[in-house]
Amino acid sequence: MLYISHISFKMNTHPEEAISVGIVFIKSDGSAKVMISDKKMNILKKIINKPSFTLFNFTIESMVKSPDIVDLEMLYRMNIYQNGILKIGKPIKLNISEDDDKLEAYFKKVIEPDIWKM
Repeated sequence: MLYISHISFKMNTHPEEAISVGIVFIKSDGSAKVMISDKKMNILKKIINKPSFTLFNFTIESMVKSPDIVDLEMLYRMNIYQNGILKIGKPIKLNISEDDDKLEAYFKKVIEPDIWKM
């Protein structure tokens, strides 16, 4: 079973206002794949203050560089944890192939849609 969780930057205290910058996929074998949008991270870097971006970016880079520390239980715990900057979505089951090409296509569609083609 494949699980996904969105990684977002919280723009303010309203719980639903956030910018999704990536997705964590937890595959049926327990391995994690963390995908982050460079485009959205570059936008964030320009619109938020440096200390907030540095903290957010450090957390994201830790997940990307060490996906072996990321598991389903961690995502459930991080969904509850709030530091006012990082928002990890509640993991949900997703009924798509675990093939890396399918995951990349899903990521592009959900996190990095080509708005110029819409």
